Amino acid sequence: MQDKPHLSPSQIGMFIRCGVQWEFRYGQGLKIPPAVAMILGGGTDVGVSANLASKRDTGELLPLEKVQDITRDAVNEKWGLEGVRLMPEEEERTWQVVKGETVDTAVSLAGLHHARLAPIIQPAYIQREITVEIQGFPYDLMGILDIQEVPAVGQKVGRVRDTKCKIARAPSKGVADTSIQLTSYATMVKAVDGDFPELCLDFLVNKKVPEEIVQPTTRNEADYQAFFRTMELMALSIEKGVFHRADPDSWICSKRFCGYADRCKYYGGRP
Repeated sequence: MQDKPHLSPSQIGMFIRCGVQWEFRYGQGLKIPPAVAMILGGGTDVGVSANLASKRDTGELLPLEKVQDITRDAVNEKWGLEGVRLMPEEEERTWQVVKGETVDTAVSLAGLHHARLAPIIQPAYIQREITVEIQGFPYDLMGILDIQEVPAVGQKVGRVRDTKCKIARAPSKGVADTSIQLTSYATMVKAVDGDFPELCLDFLVNKKVPEEIVQPTTRNEADYQAFFRTMELMALSIEKGVFHRADPDSWICSKRFCGYADRCKYYGGRP
């Protein structure tokens, strides 16, 4: 018997932004190389995770130099294995320069996390994989939580944190409050641990002076129900083979941010 298919937070987030993009990636299985920002975020996350795993297992953070080495190696590995899709302004420079800048930025942001956030985080789980079996529904829900902390006094479940890298620009206020990814995580933790966790996005911002921005948030029963209605809508769309396009005013509906633009019949030539 084949395993039951699943939906993940990344799939659901992509579907909400653009159903056509989801159909290219997951329906047709068309994979494209990740953008530099994804390589940067993924490499930084490897360093952050290794550092927090050490704190969970030994009570001590790794030396800064070790975190930097792990992050550097992760970016180089991801760049080599997955390739990379360059933005137009990145194509104007040499491949080696862009790669070197990406490595340096990831190392800097992992160091920022090591200095400012890792000391205050009490990790219970790192990269925790959760699968929620949904009876009578064609898909299960599966995702991997970056970080889940030890429950604080009076809490049933620990806070869930997700690390995001931002290049040059701070995030908008309230991003965490509307994040479908965090709603997905809250749904999964509620299902397996029995209660909604506190949530937060930890932004590492690559400015002239790098800074961390923490956006805490929560979810409730209304969010939980609305999320499952979204999954039902997504399942129906997949079943019928009918996928909505992105809002043409959206940042995602452009060649800059969508690697499927040249294949998309709705793409109007926006750079």
